[in-house]
Amino acid sequence: MKRFMLTAVYGADGCPRPAVLDVHVLGRINYGDAYFFLKNADFAQKSGHSFFRRLFLNSDGGQVGAALKIGGAVNSVTDTAIVEGHCYSACVLILMAANRRVYVDVDVGIHRMSVDQLPSDVVINTENVSSYFAKEYDEIASYAERNGVDKSIVEAMKSVPSTEIRQLSYRQLKDFGLGYINTAYAEVTRYKISRKYGHHGVAQYADLLSKFETCVENLGNTCSGKALAQYDEEIRELEKAASGAP
Repeated sequence: MKRFMLTAVYGADGCPRPAVLDVHVLGRINYGDAYFFLKNADFAQKSGHSFFRRLFLNSDGGQVGAALKIGGAVNSVTDTAIVEGHCYSACVLILMAANRRVYVDVDVGIHRMSVDQLPSDVVINTENVSSYFAKEYDEIASYAERNGVDKSIVEAMKSVPSTEIRQLSYRQLKDFGLGYINTAYAEVTRYKISRKYGHHGVAQYADLLSKFETCVENLGNTCSGKALAQYDEEIRELEKAASGAP
């Protein structure tokens, strides 16, 4: 039923343009992927245009450092990250940074970092390994917080052995701050709306976001794909008007 969401988010008139490519993050995430994103982000910032149209995530994870770099660049090149397939481990870090998140397949999973993340120059003993991972988790927690994601997700990650996957329901994703809208992005947007439309505009924005999330949870039952698309379009139009975008 979540397939209606893809039509909703990219059937609206607010589709980012003149982007032309669907980009798929498949398999293991590595620094080659990060380089690709950073180069495209640099081009987009200099030219004002992006070649990206839609970003699809279908990955078992990979290098944490590479995923963090991609996360830092993702909103420069595309508006929304779409999980189509599954998004596990380091892939979730990219999902954290996206301004909008669409779950065609709600198959998102977390676990603790594995030893293959260790740099080759780390001497393998309990103290060194613990120290390295503690610093990495602190960085992930700060990154999550910057993106409006509850940093308790890091403790949730650490509680799952690296050889296992804990799958998260949409309700759990939403509770962690991984619902449709990036809450940090939404806060900035609320400020812009407040400056232009006052309390009424902020209340309208909150109401639309609430209706969208409720519709996602009831999609195919009490809410239709058409209604979801309408909410999404109204949200985007309000954001666009508040930012002064053409």
